[in-house]
Amino acid sequence: MKKHTYEEPDDYEAKLLKQQEEFLKSGSKPSVSTVTRGPPPIVLSKSQAKQREQQTTVNTSTPSITTPSSTTTTTTSSTATSKFKHQKLSNNGIPIIDEPMGERDVVSLSDDLNHLKSKSSNLTSTSRFKLNSQKKNQQQDEPTIEMDDVQQEEDEDVFDEKRDVHITSVISNIYERDVSNTIFEAPKKKNIGFPEAVHRSVLSFSKNKQTSIENTQQQQISIKKAESIETTGIEQENNKKLGAMSEQEIKENQEYLLKHLDPKIVEMLKNRKSKTNNDNKNIKIEAESNTTTTNTSTTTNTSTTTTNQTTATETATETTTTTKTNKTVQFKDVETENKVELESNIETKPTQSEPEYDETTIWMKDLDKKDERKGFKETILNFREWRFNFIGEIIQRGSSTPTSQGLHHHGSEASEAGYTLNEIIMLIKSSNHSQKCIALKTLTFILQKIHNGSYGSFNKLQLIDEILKLKIPRLLRISIDSQVPSILISALTCIHALIVPTIKENAYEMIESRSHRAYETISIKPISTESNKQKNEEEEPEKDDDEKCQLDLIRGLADMGITNRLVYLMDNEAKSSDTLSMLQDPFFKSFLSRLNLILDIFIHFTRHSNQITEEIFNSGGNTSDLIFNSIKYSLTDLELSLRYLINENSGSNHQNQNENEIGLIKILKNIQIKSIRLLRRVSQSSKHCADIMTASSYDLFTFIKEKFLQCNDNQILMEYIKLFRIWFIYRIEVPSFFSEILPTLNRYVLEFTEILNVEAYHLSITKPFSSVDQQDNNNNNNNNNNNNNNNNNNNNNNNNNENNNEKLNEKISANNNPMDKPIKFSDNFQNIITSHIMETVRSIYNLLDIMIPLVSVDQQLNYYDSISHFVEPSFIITQTIGVIYHSFREKESDYNLLASIGLSSSVLHFISTFFASLNKILVLSPNQLDRLSSIPSKLNSRHSFSASGNNIMDLIESNTNMIFTSIFGSTMYSDAKRKILSMIYINSSNSEEENNLSNNLIKVPINFNFFFEGEISEWWLSVARYLILCLEINRSIGKLIFYMDQSNFFYHLHSILVSTIDYRKTFFNQDRDLILSNYRPKTYLYFYLIKLMNELRFEEEEFDQTLLKFHHSAAMALVPTFLPNDDILLFDLLSSTIFQNDYLESIGNLKPSSVSVVLKLFYQDRFFPTKTLQYSQILYRVDDSDNQLDDLLISFESENSLLPLKYDWFNLPIEFLYQSSIELYNSNNQDYFDENESDWNEDLDSPPLVSNTLLFIQSLYNSNSQYIHSIPLENTYQILMKIFLLKSEPWKNLEISKLLKHLLIVLINNLKNKDNNNNNNNGNNNENDQMEFDNNSEENDKEFDFEGYFGSKFYQFYQEFIQHFVSVSFNSEIFSSFIWVFLRQCYNHRYRILFWNELFPTLHYLNCSDQQLPLGNDGYLLPYELNTELLSLYKNSLTQKKTNRNQASKLYLIAIHHLSHFIFGDNQEEEEEEEKKEEKEEEKEEKVKRNIFEEIKSNGIKSQYLSSILSDAPRETIIDFLSYHYQKGCIFQFTCEDSSEITDQRKQIIKQFIDLNSHLNLKDKFENHKLF
Repeated sequence: MKKHTYEEPDDYEAKLLKQQEEFLKSGSKPSVSTVTRGPPPIVLSKSQAKQREQQTTVNTSTPSITTPSSTTTTTTSSTATSKFKHQKLSNNGIPIIDEPMGERDVVSLSDDLNHLKSKSSNLTSTSRFKLNSQKKNQQQDEPTIEMDDVQQEEDEDVFDEKRDVHITSVISNIYERDVSNTIFEAPKKKNIGFPEAVHRSVLSFSKNKQTSIENTQQQQISIKKAESIETTGIEQENNKKLGAMSEQEIKENQEYLLKHLDPKIVEMLKNRKSKTNNDNKNIKIEAESNTTTTNTSTTTNTSTTTTNQTTATETATETTTTTKTNKTVQFKDVETENKVELESNIETKPTQSEPEYDETTIWMKDLDKKDERKGFKETILNFREWRFNFIGEIIQRGSSTPTSQGLHHHGSEASEAGYTLNEIIMLIKSSNHSQKCIALKTLTFILQKIHNGSYGSFNKLQLIDEILKLKIPRLLRISIDSQVPSILISALTCIHALIVPTIKENAYEMIESRSHRAYETISIKPISTESNKQKNEEEEPEKDDDEKCQLDLIRGLADMGITNRLVYLMDNEAKSSDTLSMLQDPFFKSFLSRLNLILDIFIHFTRHSNQITEEIFNSGGNTSDLIFNSIKYSLTDLELSLRYLINENSGSNHQNQNENEIGLIKILKNIQIKSIRLLRRVSQSSKHCADIMTASSYDLFTFIKEKFLQCNDNQILMEYIKLFRIWFIYRIEVPSFFSEILPTLNRYVLEFTEILNVEAYHLSITKPFSSVDQQDNNNNNNNNNNNNNNNNNNNNNNNNNENNNEKLNEKISANNNPMDKPIKFSDNFQNIITSHIMETVRSIYNLLDIMIPLVSVDQQLNYYDSISHFVEPSFIITQTIGVIYHSFREKESDYNLLASIGLSSSVLHFISTFFASLNKILVLSPNQLDRLSSIPSKLNSRHSFSASGNNIMDLIESNTNMIFTSIFGSTMYSDAKRKILSMIYINSSNSEEENNLSNNLIKVPINFNFFFEGEISEWWLSVARYLILCLEINRSIGKLIFYMDQSNFFYHLHSILVSTIDYRKTFFNQDRDLILSNYRPKTYLYFYLIKLMNELRFEEEEFDQTLLKFHHSAAMALVPTFLPNDDILLFDLLSSTIFQNDYLESIGNLKPSSVSVVLKLFYQDRFFPTKTLQYSQILYRVDDSDNQLDDLLISFESENSLLPLKYDWFNLPIEFLYQSSIELYNSNNQDYFDENESDWNEDLDSPPLVSNTLLFIQSLYNSNSQYIHSIPLENTYQILMKIFLLKSEPWKNLEISKLLKHLLIVLINNLKNKDNNNNNNNGNNNENDQMEFDNNSEENDKEFDFEGYFGSKFYQFYQEFIQHFVSVSFNSEIFSSFIWVFLRQCYNHRYRILFWNELFPTLHYLNCSDQQLPLGNDGYLLPYELNTELLSLYKNSLTQKKTNRNQASKLYLIAIHHLSHFIFGDNQEEEEEEEKKEEKEEEKEEKVKRNIFEEIKSNGIKSQYLSSILSDAPRETIIDFLSYHYQKGCIFQFTCEDSSEITDQRKQIIKQFIDLNSHLNLKDKFENHKLF
């Protein structure tokens, strides 16, 4: 063959044909001969197979079915060729075959390749004939397989493996049927994602390729005969069961079967009755007539039946004919007796005996009532066993749920409906797409309900923790890698439900719409619970992905690479620039749904931490490019789509609007909102990312500014304004804000205030009020009318003003009607409500509140004129918003109430900041004031100013009077006044519940009331902030505050400050971040109220100085509520109130100057270093352009703040010294202290710090502070114990020792009076050196619960305390006084065992000079000791002379008391009975004596203890031991020198005991003491 050359196709074919013709003409033999094999076996039906057998026997005809091209002659071939020439052609040009051809495609097979070109070349008939003759001979001998008609189509593709593998057996002409007119029906979608349940006989799981039909028939015959033989045994067993049952039981079974069986099955059993009887008769006849036939049949069947069947048939063969005859007769008798019942009620009797089930067939067993799991109750511990339906609802055990709902497709608890989490996880791993999707959707509903709190009182944080333990995050992460669209969207929705709690996310956005400090957002990163490693501790191995997700879900998913996958899904979509074609794309809405979910996930990720945000958007790759490009796409192309749809729907009638288009509009709008929101969240989390996105490479600032100027939607506009607020804080493109953005916003606000003013005027004259309210509102209406006139004059709308005045006169006359008229808003104002314009205006004033401080700097005075245009509208809003609020309240429009009160607070914040900034400007030099000459005229035309234009004091006073006059006459003020006093933080009932993590944590419902409380706090914050800022400028405002609201305003502010602070709030029960965000305005409210009270206390005529101690207590409780970045506020509070001299004197501090200086310096050095205060100052003022921020996250792991402090923060000086002493300072996991501390000399600085701290704590108790009483007594007790563990040993100082003694008395007395109402006696001012405890004769049932408060870790601290006592105490009474409490019988015996073991050689170190021990002596003696280890220590202390009357006398009494009772028993009750019954005294004494002796004799431990005391103890101890008897109040004194105090009863017992143990030489040792 010649070398291949690249030529044109036509020339190549022509040359090939020429070479073929030349070869054929030459007559040469081919170099390669064709060797063929027989064709594959032909599949025949039954009828065709019979005909084939007849033809093969005669051997005169060919097979009936052959392949067309391989078996036909030349004539047929030519006929076929001509036939195809005139054949009909399909649309595709394919010839249509009219012949049936066995309902199969026609395939032409040939070994001759030239046959493929039969139409183009004429081949000789010789070669064709030879080929056909060879195939004829081969075809006669080819095998055939006879098969059923049903299986014929199924096995068409089964060929002989030995067939010809030549290429012609695969490649040949293929003629397809015409399917152009065939109607295609898509497969029907099933309701559930599970395969249809069919019988196992329908599907063939094992199919033999070559099995003869004869073997199959023989198997069926053998199985039927074997079953007929087994029927006899089954019938006998059934008859026995029926015979044992009563008629009542049979009827019950009949009813059960009729009730539970399908009616179709019952009908089928009835129809088979006649057929079953006929089969039974045939079996009987064969068994009676011929035994040989039976044996033969059984022998034949043994080859195909199972081993059990073979054994049964062989046994039957070996039996005699007589036995078989008897069995047959028996079978006949049984059937004859039951024939009537079988005919009447065939369904009432079981047809076969109950089979025995094993592990592989137990699933086939019928369900019974006992299979139901009764008494199951859903708890946190069995959360994995809860059962859910497809929408995430809990299905109770035993519920009658029909199986048609598809809730029973599980193995375990098959009778129960619903799926457990483990079963859902298994279905998610399924290869069936529908099954997988439904499982993902079910899990999505479950996760959403958990986040929404739909599962009752269960703590959702614990439920989510159980979800994470099931490794669901990793499973979902794998699922979103699927390429199947349905699985992808289901998995993405599910992982969105896991990561993003929708209600909380929306709540965050509502909270961040507020004014004061709302630009900061709290990090949702979990606080690490792992303690820092010690120096010598080995590093733990790296955690896997599942463990990371359990600790921190977002961090774990980020490490799994979920962000890269989400970015790919967001960017890798077909984005068409043609709007119409994109909207018509059926997959476009699916893409929008995925994009919406991905944006939500990214927004929530940015709330986590600064690190996560920078990893996503500043990772160095193209991730940020893809995200920002997708955002630009959302704000450009999708915006065009949104405008197109809006224009289309606006032109059509409301009835003609397409619901799909309306839904598409909402999705497009949400995507734009979330795209802008994502930019804001990224900027809040990282200033570095904000700088990158606004740099020249992306230039998003210019892009966003252009979109902002073109924006027509108010909600999208509000998102732009929020974004500008963050960028302005970072000082990004500041000139553009004043030159381009503010003018646009000014026109927007002016238009809004015009409509608002007219609407308020309209509502005030159409709504009747009571006489008092009417008078107040008439004043407001007059003001509103004046404002309206001014506004209309500026806009040349005098005609509207006249019309309004006419309407006013008409409506005033209408107000005489006592009946209320329904409130109806105008169309313009209704548009404001529906378009959320009030929220947008609020965001504008929030932006202005941030921008104002910048203009107070000298270089930025030219910007002040742009801001001053917003001042007059702010006064209009302040005066009119009360009427709008009242109208919303009457119409019960909850959401609009939040919007109106929020707008009021934002405007008041703006006015406060404006006045403070104006005050700074007006004190500038004259040349700078000339630039502000036009400002006073723009503020308010009703106010007159001096010639210099800087009389701001009069401006503030007149506006304050105007603002509060409108406030006091409004419904909003009355609601806010009532609501703020009823607000209570979420409390735990006690500290034990907090430590034990019980399931009954108090939940915080996220509803209208939740947000309303937050808005009320924000409103009161704006009021308090306005008053303090104005008071700092104009002192005359101070007296005005005392007389506002009929002289009740000041006392209302005082009540807010002292009555609504939660003194035990820790915020960490549930939804920590959300609660902190919502109630953060309340912390600032209290701070400004305290600052206000500090200023008002100088008004001595009006201010009551006794209120100072209450304000001091409120300030103490406010300290732990400050969050990171509030350092400057907290340090101001400590300096101005808590450690201020006047306040310290008000709480009775004896050394206020010393306490103030020492403690203030300590907190400043350790908690508020200079860098921390500077960073907090930037966030607080937001006007320092030199110092830039890193981010706006409030992180609990921030390096710029050490807050928050604990609720017992006043103990921190002692805590710091304690941790330094035990070298835990650097490894403290709370990070309380600044590592860059100043020089510290512990020996010199510790005593002053300890003494001043104790003086401060003492003054808190002396003043009966509400805050100090909220601190558990156990907490203060432990802090006092830590003083003894300090290295410098300050407890040896006389002054400190007195303070410790006094505070111990205070704690004990507070414990006794804990539940009493007489708390005025809690502070004990007794300064005597002696420790005086309450000698109340009544038993004290109140004890310190240390383990209940601290948990089991307290015992470790106690061990350390005891060891330190042994080392350094040296009989110190003040040191000993803090140990005595732990020897009381109410505590665990391990506390007493530890003490007696550690101090056994030096028991005399424990000292107490008072007669009564702390909390009374009875608690050390009762209840009696039962622990043998402790009793052994008591016995050893007596026998080894470690205690006696003079040395450790209190311990001596305790040991004798418990040993005496243990050996001799408590005879106190016996003695009381003897006094009552003197006539039986002798009999009882003898009986008691005999019982005690028998008990000692039979108890080896008692006998051993008594023997040891009598033989080894000194004489004095023996006398005290034998003569002791318990007296109430523990007034027993050991003074006896002989045996006179020993009772005769005990003498007799001792004598008997000595005589009994004569072998121990007790008698000699005891006689040496000469007792008796």
